[in-house]
Amino acid sequence: MSQKPLLDVLTSLRGVAAVVVVVAHIQITLPGGLEYLFHWQNAAVDLFFILSGFTLYYVYGLREDGALDFGRYVAARFARVYPLYLATLLIAGAFHVWPRVIEPTGYPVGNALLDFLAQLLGVNGWPLLGSGVHWNLPTWSISAEFFCYLIVFPILFHLPRLRNESAIAALVAVSTAVSFLAFVVFFEGGVIDTRVYEAGHPLAYWVAVIRATSGFACGWLIYCSYRNDDRLAGFASRRFTPICVAALLFILSWPANVFPVHAVLFFFPLVILGAARPTGAMRSILLRPAFRFLGDISYSIYVLHILLYILFVNTLELANGWGFRPYALYLLTLVGLSTLSYHLFEKPLRQRINRAFAARRRREDAAGEPPTGSPRAGGSGRDAAVSSLRPPAASGG
Repeated sequence: MSQKPLLDVLTSLRGVAAVVVVVAHIQITLPGGLEYLFHWQNAAVDLFFILSGFTLYYVYGLREDGALDFGRYVAARFARVYPLYLATLLIAGAFHVWPRVIEPTGYPVGNALLDFLAQLLGVNGWPLLGSGVHWNLPTWSISAEFFCYLIVFPILFHLPRLRNESAIAALVAVSTAVSFLAFVVFFEGGVIDTRVYEAGHPLAYWVAVIRATSGFACGWLIYCSYRNDDRLAGFASRRFTPICVAALLFILSWPANVFPVHAVLFFFPLVILGAARPTGAMRSILLRPAFRFLGDISYSIYVLHILLYILFVNTLELANGWGFRPYALYLLTLVGLSTLSYHLFEKPLRQRINRAFAARRRREDAAGEPPTGSPRAGGSGRDAAVSSLRPPAASGG
């Protein structure tokens, strides 16, 4: 099977999700009130989670020996995600949180220091270890992904591949429903905001990890279906375009129906499974260079968009409902900045970190020392390939 169409279409879906998150967060106004078409930004983050789970299992699950070189895997994930995460944490702290947010009653210095240390380690979104606060708001989902990288993915990776398609379909429905209910019932935006906040329910602090874990589990399940080439995978492939159209029609109709727009999440497993072997008009659309370009820079778009928004509001003294020109300037600036970030920061640092890890591994091999992490997987090129996958840049609604 060809790897390129799969990764291209999934990358394009990432770009679509990132754009939805941005447009919803900047509260853009469109003619006829059509801005509601972008108000599924919370579900777009769950799309990121499922995409990340599926693509990671796809890359590592295709290894001939079935082993996971944990050290190489963690290095690839660190190289892909952490540098920009760290850079935006420092920028948010230096130019926004410290001079504008910290104050004795709303957000004391002691809270800020503890949050900084937890964010530095990437665990502030983990229940019992962190408060949930994230200075760069979208990075709550990155912290949740760190949890999945280190705990959820390795556990599921070592489970036997499910082969019963009825069981797979049922478990996909269950994992999706768990994520949906966690958000609809227990999500509280104040948990991730930079202020002293006490949630109304203890499970509010678990929502991020529950959604990410459910997404990764769903990604693993549809990967099993894909590898089995079962009827569910065949249906999703043949009906890829109608499934995407059905999801779009659901979004179009949600103001008039009884279901919350977040329920579009239930379409995503089939959308992603279909994107593994895409067919029809939607395949042609998502393989267009513009969508691939947005997918390439989607992580930068996602992580940078709130910081740029704050800069615009504070510098230009703009309230919500900016008008066409400020919105256009913001979007053009975000795309340009994200392009520079991807080509001048993300990729070079990722490549440098991966080369450094590979050089260290070669030195260990030459000295006859055991490798870092789990038993070696033979140095397959698929380990390096994972570093090019786009992580769920995920965001909070």
